[in-house]
Amino acid sequence: MGVASALLATFSFRTLPVTVFAFLLYAAVFITLEVTDQLAPIPDAGKQRDFGLSLTEAYDDLHAITSRPHPFNSRQNDQVRSYLYQRLNDIARDHDFIHVVDDHTTSTHVDGLQAVYFQGNNIIVKVDGSEGYADGNAILFSAHFDSVATSPGATDDGMSVVSLVQMVDHLSKNRPRRTFIANINNGEEDGLNGAHSYLAHPWANLTKTFVNFEGAGSGGRPFLFRANSLPILRAFTNVNVPHPHAYALSADAFAQGVIRSETDYAVYSGPRKPSLSGEVGAADHTGYRGLGGGMRGADVAFYQNRARYHTPEDSIRAMGREGSQRALWAMMEVVRGAGSALLGASENSLGEDVVGNAEPSTYFELFAAYLIAFPLRTLMAIFIVLLVVGPVIAVILGFFMYRQTHTQNARWATNLKGYGRFWLALLITIGLHVALVVGYLKLNPYTIHANSIAVVLSVLSLSYLTFTLSLSLAQYLRPVPPAKQKFAVLLEVYLLTWALLVASTVVTGGMNVTGLYWVGAWNASAFIALVWGSIESLAGKGHGGREIILPPPNGPDDEAAHSAPPPAEDPHRPDRDDDEDPTERTPLIGRWRRRKAAPAAVVADEKAQDRAVLWWILEMLFSIPVPVYLIGCIARLWVQSMAQTVPDGGWAGIIYIPLSLLSILVLLPLAPFAYKLPGKLNTLILVIFIASTAYAWLIWPFNTSDSRLKVFFQSRVKLSNITDTAGAPAFVRATTQLTGVPGYIERVVRELPSTSGKGVLWHGASRPGLITQSWEVEPRYVPSVKGEWLNASATRVNATTAHFHISGSDTRACRIYFDNLDVSSFRARSTEEKEWKELEVSQEGVRTVALWSRFWGDAFDVDVTFAGEGLGEKHVQGRVACMWAEVDGVWAGKGKGGVRIPALEELLAFMPEWAIVTKWDTGLVEAQSDFLL
Repeated sequence: MGVASALLATFSFRTLPVTVFAFLLYAAVFITLEVTDQLAPIPDAGKQRDFGLSLTEAYDDLHAITSRPHPFNSRQNDQVRSYLYQRLNDIARDHDFIHVVDDHTTSTHVDGLQAVYFQGNNIIVKVDGSEGYADGNAILFSAHFDSVATSPGATDDGMSVVSLVQMVDHLSKNRPRRTFIANINNGEEDGLNGAHSYLAHPWANLTKTFVNFEGAGSGGRPFLFRANSLPILRAFTNVNVPHPHAYALSADAFAQGVIRSETDYAVYSGPRKPSLSGEVGAADHTGYRGLGGGMRGADVAFYQNRARYHTPEDSIRAMGREGSQRALWAMMEVVRGAGSALLGASENSLGEDVVGNAEPSTYFELFAAYLIAFPLRTLMAIFIVLLVVGPVIAVILGFFMYRQTHTQNARWATNLKGYGRFWLALLITIGLHVALVVGYLKLNPYTIHANSIAVVLSVLSLSYLTFTLSLSLAQYLRPVPPAKQKFAVLLEVYLLTWALLVASTVVTGGMNVTGLYWVGAWNASAFIALVWGSIESLAGKGHGGREIILPPPNGPDDEAAHSAPPPAEDPHRPDRDDDEDPTERTPLIGRWRRRKAAPAAVVADEKAQDRAVLWWILEMLFSIPVPVYLIGCIARLWVQSMAQTVPDGGWAGIIYIPLSLLSILVLLPLAPFAYKLPGKLNTLILVIFIASTAYAWLIWPFNTSDSRLKVFFQSRVKLSNITDTAGAPAFVRATTQLTGVPGYIERVVRELPSTSGKGVLWHGASRPGLITQSWEVEPRYVPSVKGEWLNASATRVNATTAHFHISGSDTRACRIYFDNLDVSSFRARSTEEKEWKELEVSQEGVRTVALWSRFWGDAFDVDVTFAGEGLGEKHVQGRVACMWAEVDGVWAGKGKGGVRIPALEELLAFMPEWAIVTKWDTGLVEAQSDFLL
């Protein structure tokens, strides 16, 4: 075999070369996605010093503050705060430009759901900018040091806190140009209280720009959740942050309410004043609806391993030494890199808001090494150009192709043969995916929680099979020349991307959706491939694949006879076939022979098409890598961020439907070449589909490693009714309440001895997709506190006002719930904080008033005013409650403070290995007493 023959066999448009090249392209993309998504190695100590950070110090700090749970309402929280306060003062010593404030600001706010009185105890650090720089340009950096009651909080939010400590240490040796303010706040987990407290501090007037650091998972790469300004986005480029991780789609998910949980970002960026309609804050579909600081900023958070979030496994031990150190260093890189960029702004921007331009932007990462960010108007301009220029050029090329084929074959119906197959294949693919999703939802809706790899293989293999089998079957039943089949699908893929681009342009312009950049990139790729295919046809490289309708064996009809051109007049007849592979001795004009007609009486000179070696390779390069990579990034992000969210509450379909759609989009660029892929490969993919689907449908959806089922726990104590005279209500009964996904929470409840012989009540939970089971417990399972549960009184002052006095034993958190009236305003104070704090609530009113003190056993006085008419004829009905979040004898250790919760101890001892406990509400224990005024 000569060199020419070897090259022809290697690069011709045949089954083996197409299969190998397609496999290499997809493998390269998928391997790139996997490799670049791993945590980067930790640099050696020398490079760490050059970067101005110390992982060793930060890791020691992380151990010190995350040894056990430390919610706001715990004495362990006080110890963590004391450690951080001392650590920061040690850094600030001998630096007169660093100020560490023991903040005791008291504030009131409303978030649309409840009114809050909060005695803050944040730690605020200010590093003065160098001389000549205005305080108005200060940059706020925020992280919270409290955890939930069931988690040590290594990722949420310990890593962010110790990273800020390292940043302060770095700035003590490298004074910044702009002023640095760190709000290391307390009370985020109970309603973003620490951020509200900061807004009431005088230093809040110095900051117009912020970066919030959070933890919404456990370990992994820190992710830029959202940002509302292009200058801030540019601080996260690879020039500053070595390994940026960001996609604008996550910001859209928050804005459109797909993600309803919130971080301090919502407070800092929320509007300063109510809207003209009277609404307090954001729209109904967002998680937070209160007022805020009106600042521009960014939200950075961990998001992977959601099953560990808010559980005892959000710990250094669960992540392991290497995993926890790598995750910590990744956060330190982000804090140091983006922070230094913002703090080192040029002198030309003195006196200006760093993010004064509020224009929306789009952004995405490439290979964990580059962050691409540009204004949304630029993306819109690109969309419009593609929408206009693409079709114009396509029509021009189509006109020339029509003229060429029209002169060669006057039958227009023959020219249209091969078109429409792609749309049929797409409809079949969508229909089968609908059936697959229904199967998951009916048979094993939570399987993706622990078996995401099997689910991904299942949906990807189905997409591959439906595309390849549909197009291959169509080619078998009604064959057309390879070039024509390929070009027809290239054109139809382009038309699909153009339609998607039209929809994306409308959505982007009308709703400021910023994450549809991939549609424009895909349309551009499909357009280039289409243009190249058109040039191939016009250049004659694919014309050898023209079809010739041959007369049937029993004699030609008139139309067929007139349709077939005479052999002698066309030296490039498609019914030509060489008897041998070309060599240096092959005649320039080869021999030809008539081939046996195919079932549809079509003859195609495949060897002429085979020799067009460069064309199909470039078409595949144009069609596949760019859209597959961009869509693959989104699919990977979707699985990592959403696969383990259903046990937190929600419909499982919100996970499977987008994943199925993304799997279709990932395989769709392969469609123009799909019919060339071998049948044996289809058999292999079919086996993978059957095996992965059966495994995902039949396997237990939770495991004992990193995919346990969350069981939401709360113990409730019912006390006797309170009156207008202060006193301690008597104990009535205690119930244990467990919440989780239906079908599995019942299995957990059955394992608990306290349910034996008890009537377990079932009722819906406040979160969709979850159910609650509760039962009254025996005296040995009743929680116990030091002293009385609470002391309270309630008095109806007049028709519109009521007064409450409430205090809890060994706690600093209480609430007042109103069942039948809305609160329009309130004021509150405590025994330790004697100054009244007042708040006008929104027009909608609220039915819960939350009370937080920084002092243990503090007593609250609250006056509330009700909204509505005819209040004199209505009773005021509700309940007062106090909460306890620290457990004596479980995580805190005996005698360390807190309340004994035998029901929690029972759950930890007897629940299945595949389940793990987390908190349901602010308190692990809530004692309630009803009132009627």
